[in-house]
Amino acid sequence: MLTNLYNFITISTYKNQILQPLVFISFIAIVYLVYKYLMVPEYEYVEGFDQKCPYLFKEEQSIYDDFYAEIYDKLFCNQERSYHEMVEMIDMTHPSINKSNMLDLGSGTGCLMNHFKSQGYNIHGLELSESMINKSHEQYDNLNIRRGNAYDPLTFEPNTFSHVMCTNMTVYEFEDKYKLFNNVNRWLKHNGYFIVHLVNVKEFDTTIPAAKPKLIMNPQRFSKERITKSKIEFDGYSYEGSYDIKPKRNKIIVNELFEDYENKQKREQEHTLYTEPIDTIVSIAQKCGFHNHAKAKMLNINGDNYQFLYVFEKIH
Repeated sequence: MLTNLYNFITISTYKNQILQPLVFISFIAIVYLVYKYLMVPEYEYVEGFDQKCPYLFKEEQSIYDDFYAEIYDKLFCNQERSYHEMVEMIDMTHPSINKSNMLDLGSGTGCLMNHFKSQGYNIHGLELSESMINKSHEQYDNLNIRRGNAYDPLTFEPNTFSHVMCTNMTVYEFEDKYKLFNNVNRWLKHNGYFIVHLVNVKEFDTTIPAAKPKLIMNPQRFSKERITKSKIEFDGYSYEGSYDIKPKRNKIIVNELFEDYENKQKREQEHTLYTEPIDTIVSIAQKCGFHNHAKAKMLNINGDNYQFLYVFEKIH
């Protein structure tokens, strides 16, 4: 076969002279398509945005508006990641379709809820952003989501849930983790599970998921310096995200900038993550009536060896 291909390329005949340029053009097209698949983020083609003022700044919870809810899954690749999270959670906690009653704390756009619901599980959501809730209902049918704050212990009745999940680094949105863990303990049944996404703050991958090229090796693994900035070119606007890590203060400031190509409008936003070390959070969980039931690295979920799913079991 290779001999025939070599002869076709090197031997000049009238027929070959006609076909050789077509083969060459086809080869270039295939190489280009492979490059696009490997190197261009999956969510390249997203329309530009429009706002009433040339510059808009948002911070903390106000960032979770209609615009951000629309692009959120595209930035953080929630569909695929949340499916693998569900598989891992089921493997670690063995829930019952008939008996388990679950809560997705910070349910966002509803991806994780929908995966569990599709498998037959009874699951509820708790979300503070009305825009995120609206996006959830737009994408999926019959999701049971309550708008509320996990800081309020009366949001749910005591001993309601067998599982509470807190994924996508949502636990770091809470500055008072004692209050969070105490409230979850209140809502969980005895021996119920609180499943939390935790990270090694000094080592975890700070690349925005949609900015990662589709390669076997994550660039973060072989970069000499930690990659804390991401840039994505969408159809109509650009996105830049960065992590300003402040280890002495146990904080990360996440900065994001959107710029529309056509009208030059800019939207800038920042929010704070309260990033205590894992050992500190485990200690808080233990003081709030939990013990560490299991943990799993998220390497097979999001490609990062420094992110984990911790399963805390309520023991009192």
